[in-house]
Amino acid sequence: MIHVAILIPGYIDAILDRQKTIESRLTKTAQPPFGKIKAGERLYLKATGGPFMATAVAGTVQSFDGLTPERIDKLREQHNHQIGGDDAFWRAKRDSLFATLIELAEVEPIAIGPPYKKAYMKAWYVLEEDRDPLRIARLVN
Repeated sequence: MIHVAILIPGYIDAILDRQKTIESRLTKTAQPPFGKIKAGERLYLKATGGPFMATAVAGTVQSFDGLTPERIDKLREQHNHQIGGDDAFWRAKRDSLFATLIELAEVEPIAIGPPYKKAYMKAWYVLEEDRDPLRIARLVN
Protein backbone atom coordinates (compact mmCIF):
# COMPACT_ATOMS: atom_id res chain seq x y z
CA MET A 1 0.00 0.00 0.00
CA ILE A 2 0.97 3.63 -0.44
CA HIS A 3 -0.40 6.63 1.41
CA VAL A 4 -1.24 10.25 0.71
CA ALA A 5 -1.07 12.46 3.80
CA ILE A 6 -2.48 15.98 3.61
CA LEU A 7 -0.56 18.40 5.85
CA ILE A 8 -0.20 22.08 6.53
CA PRO A 9 2.73 23.25 4.35
CA GLY A 10 4.74 24.37 7.39
CA TYR A 11 4.73 20.82 8.72
CA ILE A 12 6.03 19.51 5.39
CA ASP A 13 8.80 22.12 5.48
CA ALA A 14 9.73 20.93 8.99
CA ILE A 15 9.79 17.33 7.73
CA LEU A 16 12.05 18.27 4.82
CA ASP A 17 14.33 20.15 7.25
CA ARG A 18 14.41 17.04 9.52
CA GLN A 19 12.98 19.04 12.43
CA LYS A 20 9.81 16.92 12.40
CA THR A 21 10.60 13.20 12.21
CA ILE A 22 7.26 11.71 13.30
CA GLU A 23 3.95 12.24 11.55
CA SER A 24 1.17 11.95 14.11
CA ARG A 25 -2.54 11.47 13.59
CA LEU A 26 -4.77 11.74 16.64
CA THR A 27 -8.47 11.19 15.99
CA LYS A 28 -11.76 10.53 17.74
CA THR A 29 -12.53 7.57 15.47
CA ALA A 30 -10.39 4.74 14.09
CA GLN A 31 -9.73 6.26 10.67
CA PRO A 32 -6.68 5.84 8.43
CA PRO A 33 -3.82 5.69 8.99
CA PHE A 34 -4.85 3.91 12.21
CA GLY A 35 -4.45 0.19 11.52
CA LYS A 36 -3.72 0.83 7.83
CA ILE A 37 -0.02 1.67 7.60
CA LYS A 38 3.01 -0.57 8.09
CA ALA A 39 6.73 0.04 8.26
CA GLY A 40 8.26 0.18 4.79
CA GLU A 41 5.23 1.69 3.07
CA ARG A 42 5.62 4.91 1.07
CA LEU A 43 3.93 8.18 2.01
CA TYR A 44 3.34 11.12 -0.28
CA LEU A 45 3.03 14.40 1.60
CA LYS A 46 0.70 16.92 0.00
CA ALA A 47 0.10 20.47 1.15
CA THR A 48 -3.44 21.37 2.17
CA GLY A 49 -4.96 22.92 -0.95
CA GLY A 50 -1.59 22.70 -2.71
CA PRO A 51 0.91 20.43 -4.41
CA PHE A 52 2.74 17.30 -3.43
CA MET A 53 5.93 18.41 -1.67
CA ALA A 54 7.68 15.34 -0.27
CA THR A 55 7.82 11.60 -0.03
CA ALA A 56 8.94 9.39 2.84
CA VAL A 57 9.01 5.77 3.88
CA ALA A 58 7.32 4.72 7.10
CA GLY A 59 9.75 3.58 9.76
CA THR A 60 8.42 2.41 13.11
CA VAL A 61 4.64 2.73 13.36
CA GLN A 62 2.95 2.94 16.76
CA SER A 63 -0.83 2.78 17.22
CA PHE A 64 -2.75 3.62 20.38
CA ASP A 65 -6.44 3.30 21.21
CA GLY A 66 -8.55 4.02 24.26
CA LEU A 67 -6.68 7.28 24.78
CA THR A 68 -7.42 9.59 27.68
CA PRO A 69 -6.22 13.15 28.18
CA GLU A 70 -3.57 11.77 30.55
CA ARG A 71 -2.29 9.29 27.94
CA ILE A 72 -2.20 12.06 25.34
CA ASP A 73 -0.13 14.17 27.74
CA LYS A 74 2.28 11.22 28.03
CA LEU A 75 2.53 10.92 24.21
CA ARG A 76 3.26 14.63 24.06
CA GLU A 77 5.94 14.34 26.73
CA GLN A 78 7.61 11.36 25.03
CA HIS A 79 7.33 12.34 21.35
CA ASN A 80 6.65 16.04 20.84
CA HIS A 81 10.33 16.78 20.17
CA GLN A 82 9.85 14.64 17.02
CA ILE A 83 6.23 15.66 16.29
CA GLY A 84 6.64 19.41 16.66
CA GLY A 85 3.11 20.16 17.82
CA ASP A 86 2.43 23.50 19.49
CA ASP A 87 0.12 24.04 22.47
CA ALA A 88 -2.87 24.66 20.18
CA PHE A 89 -2.28 21.34 18.40
CA TRP A 90 -2.25 19.38 21.64
CA ARG A 91 -5.30 21.24 23.02
CA ALA A 92 -7.22 20.38 19.83
CA LYS A 93 -6.24 16.69 20.14
CA ARG A 94 -6.99 16.39 23.86
CA ASP A 95 -10.21 14.38 23.38
CA SER A 96 -8.80 12.00 20.75
CA LEU A 97 -9.30 8.28 21.34
CA PHE A 98 -6.87 6.97 18.69
CA ALA A 99 -3.31 7.86 17.69
CA THR A 100 -0.89 6.73 15.03
CA LEU A 101 2.76 7.80 15.21
CA ILE A 102 4.84 7.18 12.09
CA GLU A 103 8.60 7.67 12.05
CA LEU A 104 9.58 9.19 8.72
CA ALA A 105 12.60 7.79 6.88
CA GLU A 106 14.09 8.43 3.45
CA VAL A 107 12.47 11.87 3.24
CA GLU A 108 12.91 13.59 -0.12
CA PRO A 109 11.34 16.58 -1.84
CA ILE A 110 9.11 15.61 -4.73
CA ALA A 111 6.67 17.38 -7.02
CA ILE A 112 4.64 14.35 -8.10
CA GLY A 113 2.19 12.10 -6.36
CA PRO A 114 -0.30 9.37 -7.07
CA PRO A 115 -3.71 10.00 -8.58
CA TYR A 116 -6.50 9.69 -6.02
CA LYS A 117 -10.14 10.68 -5.68
CA LYS A 118 -10.39 13.60 -3.28
CA ALA A 119 -13.00 13.52 -0.54
CA TYR A 120 -14.16 16.54 1.46
CA MET A 121 -12.29 16.95 4.76
CA LYS A 122 -10.31 13.73 4.32
CA ALA A 123 -6.64 14.07 5.28
CA TRP A 124 -5.33 10.55 4.65
CA TYR A 125 -5.71 8.23 1.67
CA VAL A 126 -4.67 4.58 1.40
CA LEU A 127 -4.01 3.48 -2.19
CA GLU A 128 -2.89 0.37 -4.01
CA GLU A 129 0.81 0.24 -4.93
CA ASP A 130 0.03 0.31 -8.65
CA ARG A 131 -0.77 4.03 -8.19
CA ASP A 132 2.75 4.79 -6.97
CA PRO A 133 4.41 7.10 -9.54
CA LEU A 134 7.87 6.14 -8.23
CA ARG A 135 7.11 2.46 -8.79
CA ILE A 136 6.02 3.26 -12.33
CA ALA A 137 9.21 5.29 -12.92
CA ARG A 138 11.34 2.39 -11.63
CA LEU A 139 9.59 -0.06 -13.97
CA VAL A 140 10.21 2.19 -16.99
CA ASN A 141 13.94 2.69 -16.28
